[in-house]
Amino acid sequence: MNDVRTWLDSLKCPDCQNSVLKADQEKILCASCSRTFEPSQGIWNFLPAAVSHREGKEKEKQGWQQRFEDEKKSGWDPPPELFLQLPYYPYPYYEEAARYMEIALQYAGPWAGKRFLELGAAECWATRHFTQAGCESAALDYDPSRMIKAQVILDSLPINFLRLMGDGECLPFKDKTFDCIFCCSVLHHFFDFPKAVREIARTLKPGGMFLAIHEAFHPPYFSKEKIRFIHEDTPMNLAYGINEQSFTAGYYRKIFRDAGMKLDLLNPNWDTRIENGNLIVKAGVGICHNPHYVPERLCRLGEQKGLIGKIARVLLRSELWRIAVHPRIFPLIRFQLLNWTRKAKIIAAKKPPFSGSVITGNLRIRARIRTQDHGYIEAVWKKTGHGFTENRGQIIRGYFYASPNDVSWGSENNPELFVKIAFDPEGRSDINFFHASVPDIEVFSEYAGIGFQKTMSDITNRYIRHCYKNTAENKAGGKPSEIPEESPEMRRSAKIPFLLHDNIRGYKSTAENKAGGKPSEIPEESPEMRRSAKIPFLLHDNIRASAVIHTAERGPVETLWFPGGEGKTRRGDRVIWGYFYADPSAGGSRENPDLFVKIWCDAYGRTDVNFFHASVSDIEVFSANAAYHQKGMISVVSRYIRHEYNLTK
Repeated sequence: MNDVRTWLDSLKCPDCQNSVLKADQEKILCASCSRTFEPSQGIWNFLPAAVSHREGKEKEKQGWQQRFEDEKKSGWDPPPELFLQLPYYPYPYYEEAARYMEIALQYAGPWAGKRFLELGAAECWATRHFTQAGCESAALDYDPSRMIKAQVILDSLPINFLRLMGDGECLPFKDKTFDCIFCCSVLHHFFDFPKAVREIARTLKPGGMFLAIHEAFHPPYFSKEKIRFIHEDTPMNLAYGINEQSFTAGYYRKIFRDAGMKLDLLNPNWDTRIENGNLIVKAGVGICHNPHYVPERLCRLGEQKGLIGKIARVLLRSELWRIAVHPRIFPLIRFQLLNWTRKAKIIAAKKPPFSGSVITGNLRIRARIRTQDHGYIEAVWKKTGHGFTENRGQIIRGYFYASPNDVSWGSENNPELFVKIAFDPEGRSDINFFHASVPDIEVFSEYAGIGFQKTMSDITNRYIRHCYKNTAENKAGGKPSEIPEESPEMRRSAKIPFLLHDNIRGYKSTAENKAGGKPSEIPEESPEMRRSAKIPFLLHDNIRASAVIHTAERGPVETLWFPGGEGKTRRGDRVIWGYFYADPSAGGSRENPDLFVKIWCDAYGRTDVNFFHASVSDIEVFSANAAYHQKGMISVVSRYIRHEYNLTK
C-alpha cells in the first residue's frame, strides 16, 4: 500500500474518469462509481471495465504467453536474477536496447524529482534504471504476468515504484501527471495508435518528453509483403496472434503532431559522440563534429556496383557531402534521410510548454484550429476590452482568429472563437469560449498553481466553459481600476440604429463580394419599414436585429449594440462582428457582452448571422427585413442560434 499512497492525487478511475480516489486499508475506492481497486502480487488492477478492442488485446496477451511457454519448452527459462541484469544482457535485442536507453537517459536528463511512466513495462527494467536516476516512477502493462517478474528488482534494490495493470489507450492518470513517458517496442502494438498517443500527450506535463526505443519503422517505398517480414520475429509473432504493425517516420510525426506534440528522431550514430568519456546527445553531433564519419561511409558505398555506388563516388570526389553535413543544413535534411532509410531511430517527442496568451499573471489561454488542408494551426489571440460589473467582478473579452499566413480565410477581423472571461469577487474564474467557426477548435486554459483544462469545440458543441476556483483576481482587498461612465451622449447615440455593414445578412447569392459588385447606397428608412420592424439596430439596408434579456430581477431588459469590427479575408469573404449588452440603466455595462454576433458574407455570395449567448439570463433575439421577421430564444442550455433569409430582393 505504501507505494500507491503517493500517487493517489494523480490517479483517476478508468471507468467514470473521476479523480477522487480514497485509500481504505488494502483497497482504493472511487468516490463516484464506487469501483474498488485492489492489488494482486503487488500489481494494482486499473484496467477499464470496458476495454476497447478487448478481443484483440486478449488474443495478443495469450499469444505472448504462449510464445514464452514454447520458449521455455525449448530450453529458455531465465532465472529471476536475469531480470536484475536487463537490459545489460549478451543478446542483440538487449544490447541495442541498453545503448538506446543510455541515449534516452542522457538526452532528457537530469532526472532528479521527475515523475516517470513506462508503458508496456513487462519486466520493468527501464523503470528500474530511470528510478535509480532519480525519478518517482510508475510502470503499466496490460498483461501483469511479466510485471510479476519485476518483484526481484524491488526485493533486491533499495528502490520503489508503482506497478499497474492498465490499458495504454485509457491511462488511469490525471492530465499533466508525468515529466517523461517511456516505452520499448510498444507503440506499434497498439490497436488504436492515435488514441494511445493522445493519452500520452494528455498525461504529460507541458514541456514533458516522450521517449520510445525499438519501434517498428519502414521506408515509404516498402510493399506490404516487405513490411510483413521487416523483422525476423514479425511473421512468428503474427502467427501467435500478436498485433504487429510498422509505420513510416512521417506517419509517426503526423500522429504526434495531431496530438499537439513535436516529434524528433535520434539516430544512435548521427546524434551521439563521446567527449572526455561523457556521452553527448544532440541532433547531428555525431556527423557535424566528426569529419571522418561521412567519407568512411561513402567509401564503403562507393565500392558497390550500380547507381548507389556511382552516386557515392561522385559525392566523395566532389566533396558535396560537406554541404549536407554543415550544422545549419543537416538538421533540415536529417528527418527525411531517416524517413527514407532503415537506420535505427529513437523517438523523442516533446509536449510544448503551455505558451498560451497571458490574460493575467496567473491565467493563460490558447486555441488550435483543426483545418482540413493544414492540420492544426495555432489561433491568434486578440483582446478587445475589459471592465467591471456592478458587483465589482472583472470582465475580459476578446477572440481568437486564424492567421492569414496559415489559411486563406484567416483575418484579424474574422473571429473564430469569442472569449468572455469573468472573475467574480469570491475568487472564481470562468473562461467562456464561443465557437464561431466551421472547423473544430481545441481550447486550452491554465491557471498557475490550480489546474489545466483542454476541450474540443465544434459546430455541434459551440460553448465551452473552463472554471477555476479560489483564484487571486478580484478577491477582497483588490481595488479594480476605474471604468469610465457612459456619457449621456454615448447612451443616446447607442439607441440610434447602428449601421453594421453596407449590405449584410443571411442571403444566398447576395450582391456583396461577387466579382465587380459595388455596394449600393443605404436608403433612408421608409415609414413602412419603421412600422413593420420595431427592431432598432440596422444591420444593412433592410435587415435589422436586436435582443432582449429576460432577467429574474428586472424583467425584460433592452440591449444596446457595440460594433466590434469588420474586415475582409484574403479569399474575399467579408465579416462584421460585435455584441449586444444590457442597457446600463438596468445594470448593464458596455464592457460586459451578453450576446456576441458574427455576420459572415462569403466570397460566393452566402451571408449568415450568428448569435452566441454569453449571459446568465435567457435572451430573446430578433431579426427582420421589410417582408417578415424572425425571433428565437437562447439560454445557458442552447447557446447558439442563427437566422436565415432566403429572399434576395
